[in-house]
Amino acid sequence: MRATLFSLAAAITCATTLAAQEGSVSPASPDTQPALRPAIELPPPPGQGATTAPAQPAPKLPILELLPSPTVPAPPVQLPETRYQPIHTPVTSRVAKRVPLVKLGFGDAEQNDIVSPYIDRAQQLLDDDDDLGTQSVTEFPMNYQPWWTHQLNTPMRSRYVPMQVTFEEIILSALTHSPRVKALRIEPSIRHRSVAIERAQFDWLSFAEMNWDDTSDPVGNELTTGGSPRFRDNKWGFEHGLRRRTHSGGELEIANEIGWQDNNSTFFTPAPQGTSRLAVSFTQPLLRSRGKFFNKSRIVLAQIDTSVADSQSLLTIQEHLVEVSQAYWELFRSRASLLQKRKLLTRATVILERLEGRRGVDVLERQVLRARSAVASRRSEIARAAASVRNSESRLRLLVNDPTLLTGTPVELIPADQPLCDNMVYSTPETVTVGLMTRPDIAEAIREIRAQSVRLGVSKQEMLPRLDLILSSYLAGLQDDGDIWGAKRQWFQEGEPGYSIGLSFEYPLGNRAAKALVEQQQFRLRKAMFEFRNTVESGITEVELAVREARTSHTEMLSRFQAMRAAEAESIYLSERWQQLPGDDRTTAELLEDLLDAQERVATEEFAFETARMNYMLALIEIKRSTGTLLADDAGQSLLAQPTTLSGGAPPTHSMDQPAAPNFSGKTGAIIQGRPQAQFVQPGPYNNPPYAPPAYAPPAYAPPTPQPYNPQQAPIQGDAPLPPNPPR
Repeated sequence: MRATLFSLAAAITCATTLAAQEGSVSPASPDTQPALRPAIELPPPPGQGATTAPAQPAPKLPILELLPSPTVPAPPVQLPETRYQPIHTPVTSRVAKRVPLVKLGFGDAEQNDIVSPYIDRAQQLLDDDDDLGTQSVTEFPMNYQPWWTHQLNTPMRSRYVPMQVTFEEIILSALTHSPRVKALRIEPSIRHRSVAIERAQFDWLSFAEMNWDDTSDPVGNELTTGGSPRFRDNKWGFEHGLRRRTHSGGELEIANEIGWQDNNSTFFTPAPQGTSRLAVSFTQPLLRSRGKFFNKSRIVLAQIDTSVADSQSLLTIQEHLVEVSQAYWELFRSRASLLQKRKLLTRATVILERLEGRRGVDVLERQVLRARSAVASRRSEIARAAASVRNSESRLRLLVNDPTLLTGTPVELIPADQPLCDNMVYSTPETVTVGLMTRPDIAEAIREIRAQSVRLGVSKQEMLPRLDLILSSYLAGLQDDGDIWGAKRQWFQEGEPGYSIGLSFEYPLGNRAAKALVEQQQFRLRKAMFEFRNTVESGITEVELAVREARTSHTEMLSRFQAMRAAEAESIYLSERWQQLPGDDRTTAELLEDLLDAQERVATEEFAFETARMNYMLALIEIKRSTGTLLADDAGQSLLAQPTTLSGGAPPTHSMDQPAAPNFSGKTGAIIQGRPQAQFVQPGPYNNPPYAPPAYAPPAYAPPTPQPYNPQQAPIQGDAPLPPNPPR
C-alpha cells in the first residue's frame, strides 16, 4: 500500500512538472479554468497605429480566444428579424430628407470592438467631389417623365391577361415562393439541429442489461462441487442504471444490480441466493479534457456554424433579390424599347405614305426606295424588341416562381413602378460604417476567427497529460432462498459501504501529435485573421464603388437626357426643312437621308436614356446590397415573415416616419430607405438652372396622349404636320 501511494505521488509530481513545461494550467487547483473571454486584439488596419503610439518592434500575431461564456448557453441563432423597406417611397417635394443611421450589427458588442479600428478609418473617408469636371449643368425638370412611361401600363398583347406588379410585390413574392430562397432558408435550420445534437452529449443515459446462464461443465477438481462429476449452475442477473457526462468532463454512473443463483456445489451456501448491489462511480479528468471550456467547445462550434449558415443564407438571398431587381427593371426597359421602336416605325411609315402620295410630282424614286428600306428595317427591329419583352417576363417568372404565374393562363406582366430621376446623395463615411456593421460576410469572417480560437484552446488542452481521478462506492446484500428484496434490505442493516479511490496517468513520450495540432490551429487562426482583414478591405472597397457608381449613373443619366433632347431638336429641325424644300432635287434626297438618320439617333438616345435610368436604379439597389441592408429597415422587422402572392395577400407594412403609403404611379420622385444616409440634392443656381428647351424644340414639353399603336394613324406628337401637296 505504501509503495502504491509513493507511485501515485511520483505520477502527480511528474504530471505537474510536464504541465509547467508546457505552460499549461496547474492541476493543484481543479476549479481553475483558462480565460474564457480574453481581450480581443486584431492587427490594426493599414494606415493606423503610427499616430497613436511610438514605433515599437512588431509583436507576434496574437492568438484570439473569442469563446462565449459557456455558463450561459447562447440562444439559438435565427435569421435577423428585419422588415423589407421599399426601394423607393414617394415624396411631395425635393427638400433633402435624411434617413437616420442605425446600427444593425449581426454580431454582438465584441464584433463592434473588432471592426472599430476600421470604422474609425471609414469616418476619415471623403466624398468624391467634382475634381474631374463631371458635374452636370442641369437637372431634370420638375415632374418629368418620358413620353413612353404613360403607355407602359397599356397591355400590348390582346390574348394575354394583363397583370400590373409593383417592385415591392415582386420582391416579397420571390422571397415567399422562389425554390432557391426556400432552400437557402432551410439551411440554417439544418445547421441549428447540430446544436441540439451536441447538447445531447450531456443528457442522462439510461441503460439495462439482463442475462440467464445455465452452466453444465465436467468437474476436474472435487473441490468444485464436493463430489458431483458435473458442475451445474443456474444464474440470473439484471443491471440497470443511469449514466451521464458532466460539463466538467467527468463520467458519473449509478447502477443497481440484482441476481439469483443456485448450483449443485456443496460449498455454495446459502442456496439458492438472492443478491443485490448499488454502485456509484465517478471519473474526473484533472488535466487533459477537464473543464467547461473543453467539454462545451463542440456546442460553441455548432452555434458558430449555425451563425455562419445564417450569414451565408442572408448573403445569397440578397444576391437573389438583386437578380430579381435586374429582371424587373430589364422588363421595364424592354417594354420601353418596344414602344420606342413602334414610334420609330410610325415616323418612317408617315414619311413613306407622303412620298408615295407625291410620286411622279416632285419626289424622286430614290427617296421612295430609301423610305421603304427604313420601314422594313424598323419593322424587323420591332420583332426583336417584342421577343426581348417575352424573354424578360420568362426570366422574372423563373426567379419569382409565384403560383399565379405558373397557371396555364398566359399572363402579361406590366411593371407599375417607374425608375427614379432624382439625385440621391449617400455619405461615403456613413455608408461604409453601416457596411462594416451589417455585411454578412464580415460577420462570417469574425465567426470563423472565433471558431478557430475555440479549436486552438481545445488543442492546447490536448497537450496536457491525462490524469484522471477515479472514485467509486457501493452497497451490497445477500439473502438465502433467493430473496432479492431481502438482500436489498441488508444495505442499511448489515455491513457498511465499500469504496475505492484511484488515479490514472497517461502521457505520450515526446507528445509530438498534440504539439503539431497546436501549431496547425495557430496557423489556421492566423489564416482566418488575414482572411478577415481581406474581407473587411474588400467590403470597404465594394461599398465605395457602389456609392461612386450611383453618383456616376445619375450623372450619366443626366447626360443621356441632354443628348436625347438635342437629338429630338435635330430631328424636328430636319423634319421642318425637309417638308419645306422642293422634293425633286438632290439636296432634298440628302436631307431625307439625314432626317431618317436623325430619327434613328433619337431612338438610340431614348434607349440609352432608359438604360441609364435602369442602371441608376440598380446602382441604388447595389448600395443596399453592398452594405448588407437589402433585407432591413429602421423598424427591424423581417421581410422573410411577410408571405404574399401577386394575386393578393397581406399588403406590406411600412414605417410610420414615411410620408405616405407607397403608390408609385405618376409620382414625382422617391428616396432610398435604409441605413446609409441619403438625401436629395437641394436645387441651386448651378446644379438646377431653369429648364430651357433646346433650339428648334417645342416651347414646352408635353407627353403624348396614350393610344394604341396604329401605323396608319396621324403623325405622332413631336413631328411637324405634313404640309399639303403643292399645286401643280
